[in-house]
Amino acid sequence: MIFPVNHQQLLSGSSYLSVMTESQVVAVDLDGTLTLTDTLHESVLTLVRNKPHFLLLLPFWLFQGIAHLKQKVAEHSDLDVTTLPYNQPLIDWLKDEKLRGKKIILSTAANKKIAKAVVSNFDLFDAFKDFIHKGENIFSISNT
Repeated sequence: MIFPVNHQQLLSGSSYLSVMTESQVVAVDLDGTLTLTDTLHESVLTLVRNKPHFLLLLPFWLFQGIAHLKQKVAEHSDLDVTTLPYNQPLIDWLKDEKLRGKKIILSTAANKKIAKAVVSNFDLFDAFKDFIHKGENIFSISNT
């Protein structure tokens, strides 16, 4: 999903749904929006293809939570983000928005390692926002 948000609301964590005027920031989701796939699925496939013995550990990692699973899979797999199927019409639109002076934020629940790799792959993003799923929904803003 793509959410144009007010920069102050992004920093404060306020709801982006109340923004009805022209915003200065466009927040774009990674999995299923910027990419036409899920980076966790792609990472698991890469991991199992290159290190099949890790298949046995996946249920144990998942038992400790989805964030733990994402962290462990990212630690042990080398996902090549340049080979992911990207949403080219969206990328073109984001480039146009950037030229209009908007800040482009990658907002994702994907592992930070993968998010940083995607941000580095494009000369597009000003920052990324990662969501940490441990107990409460906590978020942080990270500069690229």
